[in-house]
Amino acid sequence: MKTAATVCKNNLEERWSSYAGFGLAALLSLIVFAVNWPVVGPTIQSDESCYLANAAAMAGFRNDLASSFHGGYSLLIVPAFLVAGKPAEIWTAIKAINAGLYFIIVLCLWGIAKEIAQNLTMGRRLSAVALVSLYPMWVIMAGYSFSQIAFVPVFLLLFLFFLRSVEGGGTARFALIGILAGFSYWIHPTGLVVVMSVWMSAAYAAWIRRSFREILVLSLTATAMVLAYRYGVMPWLQGRMTISGLPPRLHYPGLARLLSPLWTIEGVKKILAHTGGHLFYLSIGTIGLIWLGILSLYARAFSGRDKHQETFLLKDKAAALFLFLSLSGMLALSVLLFSTFGQHRLDHWMYGRYAESVVAPVLLAGALRTTYRDILWAVPAAAVCAALLSFGLYGYGNTARFNMPAFWQDFFSLRDAGLWAWLVAGCIPIALAGLLPRRATVLLITAVFVFSASLQILWHIAAAHSASARGAAADFIRNRFPPGSCVAFDHAGINSYERHIFWFDFGFILFDFELKRISGDRWYKSCDGPLFTYDTELDSKIPGVYPLAVSSQGGPWVWVKGRPPEMSPYPIKVTDRSVALPSVLVDGWHDIELDRVWSKAEAELVLPVPKNCRPSDCAAAMEFSVFGATVKRPVAVHFSYNDGIGRVEKTVTCLSGAVTETEIPLPGTIVSQKVTVKIPRAVSPKQLHHFGDPRVLGIALRSVKLVTKVNQ
Repeated sequence: MKTAATVCKNNLEERWSSYAGFGLAALLSLIVFAVNWPVVGPTIQSDESCYLANAAAMAGFRNDLASSFHGGYSLLIVPAFLVAGKPAEIWTAIKAINAGLYFIIVLCLWGIAKEIAQNLTMGRRLSAVALVSLYPMWVIMAGYSFSQIAFVPVFLLLFLFFLRSVEGGGTARFALIGILAGFSYWIHPTGLVVVMSVWMSAAYAAWIRRSFREILVLSLTATAMVLAYRYGVMPWLQGRMTISGLPPRLHYPGLARLLSPLWTIEGVKKILAHTGGHLFYLSIGTIGLIWLGILSLYARAFSGRDKHQETFLLKDKAAALFLFLSLSGMLALSVLLFSTFGQHRLDHWMYGRYAESVVAPVLLAGALRTTYRDILWAVPAAAVCAALLSFGLYGYGNTARFNMPAFWQDFFSLRDAGLWAWLVAGCIPIALAGLLPRRATVLLITAVFVFSASLQILWHIAAAHSASARGAAADFIRNRFPPGSCVAFDHAGINSYERHIFWFDFGFILFDFELKRISGDRWYKSCDGPLFTYDTELDSKIPGVYPLAVSSQGGPWVWVKGRPPEMSPYPIKVTDRSVALPSVLVDGWHDIELDRVWSKAEAELVLPVPKNCRPSDCAAAMEFSVFGATVKRPVAVHFSYNDGIGRVEKTVTCLSGAVTETEIPLPGTIVSQKVTVKIPRAVSPKQLHHFGDPRVLGIALRSVKLVTKVNQ
């Protein structure tokens, strides 16, 4: 019999345990929100923008971006579109929602730790949960609008309820498990793996217990959720997102295509290489923790030698079966998918995002171990996986880093050093983790996780700023047309991925406009707003239209109906996306940015001379700044132009990066003024500061204004 004092003590410990878990979750979620705060918007167009478009459609803003991306995560971020009115505000609200989802991840890990390691001290539990909570995947996903930031907490909630119910939790709990399993399919198609895994594990437990009522309830609720999405939500959502009448953009392969690599020798080789690549990444990315977790689950479920539980528990075996099926199923699906479609990017060989959606409980099982000595088994495992990968890794282009966020080797010169250098670099911390005392090992693994996440977030911040510049033309439309206006986007000119991404960029910025996929002819007949098109000679095909603005970075032009009044091309402002920019910037210029366009060390401009200026003394006032100019490092800018008699030169010396203005004459004897700009001391940020942008930057042109002086 327990005494009153014992009961009181246990209740107090339970209360403090809850406070500790809540406090850890709150602290880490605030940190994660803060470090992702500088991410200014979506970066990965087709993925992030489609989830955002789903949410906008659910919030009442119909659009034309229907896709294969499921709407479960989008449903969770709908409030961002209801409470905020501008894209920047919506994005901030989405990051706050993501931080809330991360909070649930940490809280669930705390609950799971209490279930599988009840006799551990508070300090040991805190350190293990904090370690797994800082794994890079879910830390960086809080700054994206990817579905995985929702998939992970739903999976953890499902696993936590499964642990508490598998030995007989009643039909209500199994109904909730079925709902959560089905909702994982709402979030992502890979949720079917979770549905099948939890059903098989629960069925096994039901067979052992000879009680099948719960498994029947789970089957019915999970099936109802899957069917409800497939035949209810999906058609409804696609109907709200195909306002042009064109079909949705679908990209997931069918089952026959997915299994096609299995039927050829070459396909089987790819499967083996991708399997090696996936496991190689998880081995070194988790610092061997995944193998330690698998060994721990095996010990608890099959050998009965767990130090904290001497008797066999059905819960242990069913939980281990569920995690094994979920992880192996996700790996198999990912391997098959990229054996069919991938291989031109490094992350296609070592894709992590699918498996990492379900790996958290396995990592936690490893982190809760009393000793980490068995983590050394990850070294030969990683070596075998690297050998398998070496048979297929014949080459790769760029890396989508967010798909393997724990692969810190990609951020250094090791990226080009090759597979065996990655193996050695990855095995060093694993070896240290196996040889150091437990506390030092926890600190080491935590430090590596934080280091990897920091590299990812710094890269993401820079990438997001670069991506935001592509939306300038959409911002131009947003500031000049009322919300709800019809805006057309002619897809006929899209002949590359670089052109296609503007469609996704504009889709989020113009979420409350009717952005449609329609041709120039159809736009002219049925749409009152502007048109985005890559056809720069539209006015020669459709009468009565004129260009209004030009996108940055090779994006589409903006056209409107009607003939403009006869007007001067001046002022030419980069911020206004002046349509004269492409004809003015002749040679030696980088992509147009949000409020400036950088020249190289040498560049040319062609400035038009307006007709009404010919009797007058006209000049073009150029506003620009110079990169790298200081008092100790003066930078001379040499301008060459025609003064009406011949070519002359003018030099402007800058002592800072402040905006400078200089005038270039526009003599009435010429039709256009060709200006050559030379900056002998032009340098890249990388050369000057040993990091950053590798482009050589000369002047940053901001605007060209017309100055008229009537002859006296």
